Amino acid sequence: MPLVFDAHLDLSLNALHLNRDLTLTVDELNAREKEMTDLRCRGRAVLTIPEMRNAGAAVCLATVLARWNPSLAPKNGFNRAALDFATQEIAGSIAYGQATYYTYLEDSGHLRMIRTKADLDRHWSQWTGDSDGALPVGYILAMEGCDPITRVNRAQEWYEAGLRVASLTHYGSGAYADGTGA
Repeated sequence: MPLVFDAHLDLSLNALHLNRDLTLTVDELNAREKEMTDLRCRGRAVLTIPEMRNAGAAVCLATVLARWNPSLAPKNGFNRAALDFATQEIAGSIAYGQATYYTYLEDSGHLRMIRTKADLDRHWSQWTGDSDGALPVGYILAMEGCDPITRVNRAQEWYEAGLRVASLTHYGSGAYADGTGA
């Protein structure tokens, strides 16, 4: 089977904001959500870690995302699945929580963080030789919109925590730049 490098997965967002257990199969997850009606996506999940392994997705860019823009604050409050937060510090805290979720998945053997080219080469070669599909999925920590970086020195902290890909903005306006549709 050819191996896949997925360039964008909102794994922690799905887990933390939608309360999804990504260690289940898609069928198990969708069965759990069968009676849920809070969001249109309920019972329609298409990706979990076991499905990634089955598809040969050896590596992904796993995102953290939380946006702060005072002009986008909803008048009726924030819902659980919202990406917008009332302050930049809250957005930063949410993103740290998302990154922490990945470390829990590492601790349980589901994921493996890739920080260097050597890490990537080693991980890729292990997947190439793996025959039972039990290896952890590799991930490169990526940030969609840099709003969670609340001060200049936080960029170094994020790097030390494993962040290797960061885009100034994602969609709409954020703390540092305008994105899609802005």
